[in-house]
Amino acid sequence: MNKNLLLSLLFVTGSYHLATAQNFNDMVSNSGKNLFTEGRFKIFFRYTHMSGTYTEPLAMPTVNFSIRSDRSHKNGLRYSYENSTIGDGIFTLFRGFKRLNNGTNGSAGTTVDHTEKTLASGLVGWHKIAMNVLSRGRLLVAPGISVGDHMISTTLRTGSQAIIPIVGHENYIGGSTQTIDPAGYYFYAGPYVIASYVINRRLWIDAYANYDFTVVKAFHPKKNYVKNADYPLPTVWMCGADLYTPLKVFAGVRYAKMNDTGIYKNKAQRIDVSVGYHF
Repeated sequence: MNKNLLLSLLFVTGSYHLATAQNFNDMVSNSGKNLFTEGRFKIFFRYTHMSGTYTEPLAMPTVNFSIRSDRSHKNGLRYSYENSTIGDGIFTLFRGFKRLNNGTNGSAGTTVDHTEKTLASGLVGWHKIAMNVLSRGRLLVAPGISVGDHMISTTLRTGSQAIIPIVGHENYIGGSTQTIDPAGYYFYAGPYVIASYVINRRLWIDAYANYDFTVVKAFHPKKNYVKNADYPLPTVWMCGADLYTPLKVFAGVRYAKMNDTGIYKNKAQRIDVSVGYHF
């Protein structure tokens, strides 16, 4: 009885030791390189879904790439970059073909000929840099900063009447196109945090979140824009997770939501589901 108990204790202790001994340095590929620090470039297939307060949901598959640079030691820097405009350009192209000569039904019985919501990066893209403040075996935690640009827009064209009251255009008659706030090209900065956890010797997960405060509105749309100089600047909240595998294949999901404190309360949401390869 005592012998069986001792063997059981040894087994549990050994299993625990094997599990906790795994860390970011243990994740070695078949080529002998560290999986966590090796992959700098990511290419992926993506399914994007956009929606907004006044717009019909839009969804479309597309492709894109991003860059990552990671270190696992304490005070090590971590950096990521993506420009969603590249993939969204393909998204917009296919969406245009799909919606050509097609109408959709809006809420409250209003016929909407065309609506679109944009929540994407601009020419600068989305940059995130962080520093590991916690590096303990399986776990990394790195706070930092998120900087870059957003292109935001809501474009409406109604059939018989406006589906929302447009400031300065209360007598607006449907049939024409209007772009309402928040709309334009914005630069932002905000807090960011990323945490990574080793599942086993070749599998890990990254989870991250950032809250982007708009610093300045650089430009507003030139065409059919309902100008409102005093409209408050929006903020954008984003979170997501990526799972990395031994074959360098990864899968990820990201959720972004715009917060509009102006009179329109014009929310925008974006969901990206990706599957790709990092090298």
